[in-house]
Amino acid sequence: MGTCNTFCDPGLSQSLRSDAGADVGVIYADSSFIGGGDSNCILPTIAAPSCHNFIGVGLNNLICAGACNSSILNGKNNCVSGNYASIFGGQNNTVTGNCSAILGGSGNNDNGVPNTGMYANGLTVPFAVPGAPSAFWVDQLFMSNIVVDTTGVIWPTLPIGTLYTTIAGPSVWGGGQFL
Repeated sequence: MGTCNTFCDPGLSQSLRSDAGADVGVIYADSSFIGGGDSNCILPTIAAPSCHNFIGVGLNNLICAGACNSSILNGKNNCVSGNYASIFGGQNNTVTGNCSAILGGSGNNDNGVPNTGMYANGLTVPFAVPGAPSAFWVDQLFMSNIVVDTTGVIWPTLPIGTLYTTIAGPSVWGGGQFL
């Protein structure tokens, strides 16, 4: 259900909108779905079609031209244009990198960096992590009972309250106590 949810269709679409009687409804997005909410949009161009996209619910969410296999679960004013990319919730978030996701928060942007995960508020990814095939960005991280040895193996054995230090190296990024 919902109102003013939009697709644009060249006539070959198998797309579905649960609010089929809404005021606005044109479709160019093949095999895509908008479940509900208001003014959500899967709006590519004929030159850059979208396919297999999903918007669950929310307000003013957008999946852009050329994005395929991407999704917005819920939220407000979120935008996805990467392939295999997702926003799970929050508001004013942008994912443009392929295979990237924002779990929630407000005003986050993956800055087009692929294979990026985020959960923060007002964070823009400044760079791809050198030597790392993927990275997860947060504005604060609290951990307990974590030990990382020099091979990167995580051992959940520290007592609660252990002081953690942050380390960075060519093969290990993270926090914890090193054995």
